[in-house]
Amino acid sequence: MFVFTKTNQIMTITMSYGKVNALDLEFCHELKSNLEELAEDDSCRGVILTGSGQVFSAGVDLKRVIREEIPYLDQFLRALIDVFKAAFCFSKPLIAAINGHAVAGGCIIASACDYRLLAPQAKIGIPELRVGVPLPTVAIEIMRMVSAPPAFQKMVNIGSTFSGEESLANGLADELVERDEQQQVALDRASQLADIPSVVFGISKKQLRKPAIDRIAKGEAEFQSRVFELWRSDEIRNAIRTYVAKRL
Repeated sequence: MFVFTKTNQIMTITMSYGKVNALDLEFCHELKSNLEELAEDDSCRGVILTGSGQVFSAGVDLKRVIREEIPYLDQFLRALIDVFKAAFCFSKPLIAAINGHAVAGGCIIASACDYRLLAPQAKIGIPELRVGVPLPTVAIEIMRMVSAPPAFQKMVNIGSTFSGEESLANGLADELVERDEQQQVALDRASQLADIPSVVFGISKKQLRKPAIDRIAKGEAEFQSRVFELWRSDEIRNAIRTYVAKRL
C-alpha cells in the first residue's frame, strides 16, 4: 500500500495502492497511522508524499462506496475526514510531490501539505459536486486556505480541474517540476523547511492554520451530520452510480 524510503532524515511515502491510489477505509486508516507515527519519530525531520506510476491519487474509491453497505460508508467517511486532518495538522514539514493526476480526495491531501510540486501535465482539482456528493467541512476549509479566492468557489461549485501554470495561478501548486526530477527537488524543499528549528516551524504552522482549524470545528458541528446523511441517501448513491457508469 505504501513504500517508505528515508534520505537524510526525510521520509518519502510512496502511495502504491491499486491502479490510481483510490481512497478507501484501509488506505485512510493506514496513511493516518503512518503520519501519526512519523510525527512522533525523532529520526524523521520531514515527509514527502508522492504516488507511483502516472497518478498521485484519483480520490475516493466510488465503486466500493456503492458496492458496500451503509456501515462501511459511515466508517469510511470518518476515516477520510481523519486522514485529511492528520495531513493538515502534521507538525513537521510535509511536501507533496504530485507525480500525476490529483483529483477529489487526492487534491485535498496534496493541498493539506506545506509545499506542493506538480508535474506539468498532471490535472488537479475537486470535482465532487460534478459527481453529486457534498464535501466534508475539513475539505472545504483546506481548499479555502490554499486556493486563490477568485478560483475557490468555481472549483467547488463547477468542479474545475487545472494543470500547468493555471494550477500555480489558482493556488493548487507551488512549483511545476517534471516527474523524473521531483524526488530531488522535494528532498531539497523538505530539507529547507526541516532546517528551521522544529519548535519554531511547529508553532508557526499552528498559527498559520488555526483560523482554518477553528472553521473546521465550527463547520463540523453545523454540517457534518447533514453531510453524512446526504452520502447515505438513495439520491446521492444513485448519483454516484450514474457517474461511475458514465466513466466506464
